[in-house]
Amino acid sequence: MVNLNGGYGGNSVVLMKPQVTRAAFSRSPVVRRKIRTALAPELRRQLARIRRQYHAVLRARDPYWLTPAELRRDQAIATACLASLQDFLRQLHSLRREVPEAAELVPVVLLWLQQLVFEIEDCVRFDRVMLGSPTAAEIEALTATPQEVAA
Repeated sequence: MVNLNGGYGGNSVVLMKPQVTRAAFSRSPVVRRKIRTALAPELRRQLARIRRQYHAVLRARDPYWLTPAELRRDQAIATACLASLQDFLRQLHSLRREVPEAAELVPVVLLWLQQLVFEIEDCVRFDRVMLGSPTAAEIEALTATPQEVAA
């Protein structure tokens, strides 16, 4: 196809490609059923494991009554749970097309992630404000050599 009114002044010839519509890729129903039946039980097992971890983090005691070692242990458990939730969310996003249940779980997992991030931030804030633990920037400032400070 040729457009004779192309260009800035309208005097140029611009070649146009015809629009070709392509059919979207889709797997056969048999393959989708096999994927669904193979992955659904695995997703349920992973969800049960992650749910147990998540509820263990939420059952943690109030930081005011914990020793610093217990506080750091709870913080490590929450961080591990956050990493496993993020991995599980990546899996859910990749399996959304094949397993419809995965798409239904995404909003729930996002809410769990949000709540877990709030719990971790609260724990870190308590550790820093109430117990006086230094931040990473404060540690770097304390460990800097005099030559680095002068520069």
